[in-house]
Order: sequence, then C-alpha cells, then structure tokens
Amino acid sequence: MAAGGLVALVGGAVLLGRVLSAGKIKPGQTPGLRFTWRNEGTNEFRPQLRFDIREEAPLAGWKDGGYITAPALLPEETSEELIIKGQSIPSDWTKGTTIEAKLVARIDGKDAIVWQRAKAFTVAEL
Repeated sequence: MAAGGLVALVGGAVLLGRVLSAGKIKPGQTPGLRFTWRNEGTNEFRPQLRFDIREEAPLAGWKDGGYITAPALLPEETSEELIIKGQSIPSDWTKGTTIEAKLVARIDGKDAIVWQRAKAFTVAEL
C-alpha cells in the first residue's frame, strides 16, 4: 500500500498509507488518506492524526482537518485500514489549481508533520 504513498514513524508506530482520489478533485469533494498503522513500540499506542490541504500558491494558508484518534493497539499489532479526511475543496478554488496535502500527528501535545506531498490533487470543473 505504501507505493507512491507514505511510510512514517510516529512515536513508536509505523504508518503506511496512500492518498485517496489522487488526481482530479472537484470543489465540494473531500480529499483523504487511506492508511494502516502498526505499533512498533513497547506499550499500547493510539495516534492522533489530522489531514490538511492548501492551494499551491504564494502565501496560501493550510486548511486544517479535524483530528481523529486511531484505535489503540498493543505492541506488534497492525490496525485495519483507516480513512482520514480533510476539509472539502472550497468552491472558489479554480480549475487547474494544484493542492498540497500533509498528514500531521499529535504526539505528547505537539504537532509533527509526518507526510507531505506537493501536487497531491488538481481541482477539476464541477
């Protein structure tokens, strides 16, 4: 599943994932990331994750998705496939706009980018 996607180490967990709907996406649609994770630590672990998007334009700000808390796993366990979604593509983003995406993990109260991709999506016509 990690081909062309993400492989990241987050506080003792290995995340494996790929972008949903990579390519064209219309205003109003919601981009996301499909992933599994494996607890490589020595204690039970439950990551908090957020999927963010932004226009690839000078000074464009991130549109933060909401955090999800993945199911807790014991050491050496692997999760079922999970889906995390960001915010919907705004209606004022024009056709041809490229979109950057990132996955953020909250560990001990601090946010860390664990995956980021330029040109993850392109806005298509409605």
